[in-house]
Amino acid sequence: MNLDGEAALEARRRALGTADPRCSVPGCPETDPRALTGAHPAILCAEHRAELDGRRPTEEHHVAGRHNSSATVQLPGNRHAALTFMEQSGWRTELLRNPDRDLLLRLEAAVRGSRETIAELLDGVLAPTEAEIACLREFLVATIGPDWHTTFRRWLGSRPDAP
Repeated sequence: MNLDGEAALEARRRALGTADPRCSVPGCPETDPRALTGAHPAILCAEHRAELDGRRPTEEHHVAGRHNSSATVQLPGNRHAALTFMEQSGWRTELLRNPDRDLLLRLEAAVRGSRETIAELLDGVLAPTEAEIACLREFLVATIGPDWHTTFRRWLGSRPDAP
């Protein structure tokens, strides 16, 4: 495919049948077109698709692309789908396929894939977690009070398995 990023995303939205795609499973927050499958209104994220197909919601991701290295990392299915989409639509065919097993192409793919994987984890996993932690703190302050952490430590220390 090898389209530029925005053109590839627009083509994906067209394939999904909506400019504002989201997983149709109630409560699922996934809206990244790179992680969605199907067509509007029956759109599923990669993790819910895997669940429906009887597979795990996590997948092994070839950071440098499978033609460049057998090394993998386990990722949530939605993040894996997004990264695979980026590789297949954005990497040069020569870099993605590396038919001659060129060492410099393998190294370039390892660096680029590592960079993209780290960025995807930061944006797709850690940033939402950071936002959830901030919301949880607001909730604790609103329901228990600004000294919630003292109450929590007291509760934690009273448990038989306290750390």
